[in-house]
Amino acid sequence: MVKSVYLAHPHAQQEAGLVYQTILEKAGLRVVNPFQRPEQAEFEASFAGAGLSDPQCQRIVDMDLRKIEDTDGIVALLIDHDMVGTMMEVFYASRILHRPVLSVIGLRRYRTHPWIKNLTTMVPEGASLTDFVKGWMNE
Repeated sequence: MVKSVYLAHPHAQQEAGLVYQTILEKAGLRVVNPFQRPEQAEFEASFAGAGLSDPQCQRIVDMDLRKIEDTDGIVALLIDHDMVGTMMEVFYASRILHRPVLSVIGLRRYRTHPWIKNLTTMVPEGASLTDFVKGWMNE
């Protein structure tokens, strides 16, 4: 039974992530949002300036992997073209940890992609996210 999820989503879609976080919490899940961390202001300043340093990149990846390990599954928002981190998180949770991954597809090309079809459970087009999540939680 899924009770807590890591909300995998692209850096550029943090606002959308907050919207989905609220929906998932209302469905009864504890949501871990990787962008809600004390260090985020430091990371954002570096990102906007000269870019993240190698040690910062290592800290981000290590923190995110630990957060994925500490949850029952992940919900992946596939809603942007630039999602390297999100895809890495999907693979790690699904293939390495053998955790369930629910994908919310915002770009049509992902709906037919073999890796996404194989590694995730997709929310059907037109389905109520809240209702679908409640069923997925109990699988």
